[in-house]
Amino acid sequence: MDVASFRVERSANTGRFELHGELDIAGRSDLIEALQTELASGGGDVTLDLSSLSFVDSTGVSALLGIARQLGPSRHLILEAPQPPVARVFDLVQLARMPAIQIVSAAGEAGSPSGSPGPSDT
Repeated sequence: MDVASFRVERSANTGRFELHGELDIAGRSDLIEALQTELASGGGDVTLDLSSLSFVDSTGVSALLGIARQLGPSRHLILEAPQPPVARVFDLVQLARMPAIQIVSAAGEAGSPSGSPGPSDT
């Protein structure tokens, strides 16, 4: 098994990051460390491209919630293009109902990743 099963890459766009691999307890600190400067900047929204993220567990979800809280009331954490297993976890924990989190499907549709109504869809 590959020990480095998670990595974060900063995109050319400010506030945009690509997540690769599996976000679990082993990758939690890497994610938070990679985003620290962006979180402290007070800039705009933070977008995480999840199209290459294959797995997330409760520790990963907790990290995402913590990041959203750190952004404050005027900024959002945008979770873009989650893969089906990741989207399923987001549905189970109702992550789309969190006011500072927006989940956007690969097709660019906001709301719940599985298509069930999210708070902005009702």
